[in-house]
Amino acid sequence: MRGINIGDIAKLKASNIINNDLIYRRSKTKRTFEVRINEKARNILNYFNLDEKKSKDYIFPIIKRTTTEGSLMDIKYCTKTTNRYLKETATELEIDAKLTTYVSRHSWATIADKAGVDRRIISKGLGHADLQTTNIYIDDIVSNDDLAAADEIITS
Repeated sequence: MRGINIGDIAKLKASNIINNDLIYRRSKTKRTFEVRINEKARNILNYFNLDEKKSKDYIFPIIKRTTTEGSLMDIKYCTKTTNRYLKETATELEIDAKLTTYVSRHSWATIADKAGVDRRIISKGLGHADLQTTNIYIDDIVSNDDLAAADEIITS
């Protein structure tokens, strides 16, 4: 879903799903995104009973309080909990990386970059105001395996 962040996921309502597209406004930048819902995303939506929700209902059970402050606390709690589970998952799978929601958001960009997708397209997909921001994020998330492979190429 192009790296949608937890805050925006939490605010998604059934009305954000139109036909087979997710249309939402990113909280941080106020930009509107339209993302095609693939089969995996559809399965997740079905798991959370999207078809039974009214248009004003949140899709995911993250925000439980009605005040702005309470909503922000709910999102913060969800982020913290998700990061804890990601850390446990990384440990269990012996992944030598600090998995976080931040890393998850930018994994789409990293995968696209490694596949040769133009960074201007990646930048637009993430909703960054400029290409420099995208370059910083992608360059910041370089795995040890990537560095080792680069070392091998250079020193061989």
